[in-house]
Amino acid sequence: NEFEGNEGVLGTYIINFEVCDSSNNTLNTNLVINVIDDVSPQIGGPLTYQGSYSENLNIDDFINMLNVSDNIDSISIEDIYIIEDTYSARSSVTGSFSISFGIKDSSQNENTHSINITLFDDVAPIIYVDNYVVTVDSKSTFSPDDAISLLINSEELKEASYTVRTLFDGYSGNETNEGSYIYLLEFTNDLGESFEKEFVVNVIDNNENNFDKNLVLRNVIVYSISIGIFTYVVFKNRK
Repeated sequence: NEFEGNEGVLGTYIINFEVCDSSNNTLNTNLVINVIDDVSPQIGGPLTYQGSYSENLNIDDFINMLNVSDNIDSISIEDIYIIEDTYSARSSVTGSFSISFGIKDSSQNENTHSINITLFDDVAPIIYVDNYVVTVDSKSTFSPDDAISLLINSEELKEASYTVRTLFDGYSGNETNEGSYIYLLEFTNDLGESFEKEFVVNVIDNNENNFDKNLVLRNVIVYSISIGIFTYVVFKNRK
């Protein structure tokens, strides 16, 4: 009996049976047993993900959310492969996307897992003041993708795919610091046509009280002086 003790081990085993009657006539035969793996590996993790489009998560971030196991083989998330991906090419825009993952064991048993991804806009609005000044909240960021969107919306760029090269950047590193920073970008389309645009990024803090007490005090003083002068003039005229 080669099978006994190897019930969970892949391979081919023989059990030899013999039967004998009262006249000592015997019959001997072998039973051949093939132990195979027909159990698919397990792949688990979230079925849905909702987050901000500004996070710019990549495919590896989602793979790291998964876990895998198998009844026979030693497998890891490095064995995961992509079956379908509608997310990666649009990871910085709002909308609904999906990624389908797959995994196989050494016996070619396969299992799949899909994550439905919803990206929403939780970034404070960017105000396009004029043709080069951008005002952005300190809790938000102004990215090259935002620059492309602004220029396309203002019809300074045509709707197309662009690569962006930074020519001068006084903004990066100052995203949370109030002030104005020069941000010069070059946009190149698939035809090799280039367009340069210089932005002045004005960073503000919307959490601060924008109510200018000094301005109010100054207006009160001016108003009071004006009333005083007016009263004096009226009083003098009455005399």
